[in-house]
Amino acid sequence: MDIVKAFEDQHIPAVQVRAENLAADIELFVRNQVQKLRNGEYGKTLYISSNELVKRVIGTPAKKAVACFFGSIFN
Repeated sequence: MDIVKAFEDQHIPAVQVRAENLAADIELFVRNQVQKLRNGEYGKTLYISSNELVKRVIGTPAKKAVACFFGSIFN
């Protein structure tokens, strides 16, 4: 059975994910979490003094997720 049809038949809300939004959404989420951790919002503080490292921390999950997403489609 097609999963999309199964959800539609049961009137279950679904979120559509498109690859072009995936990286931006992940980067936004990670950027917000890094900022919260750097501010000590969760009771622990993330200490990163290098802005280049912050960029890598933020960008790497998005790149990996897009590669995983495309890999699952084309394999």
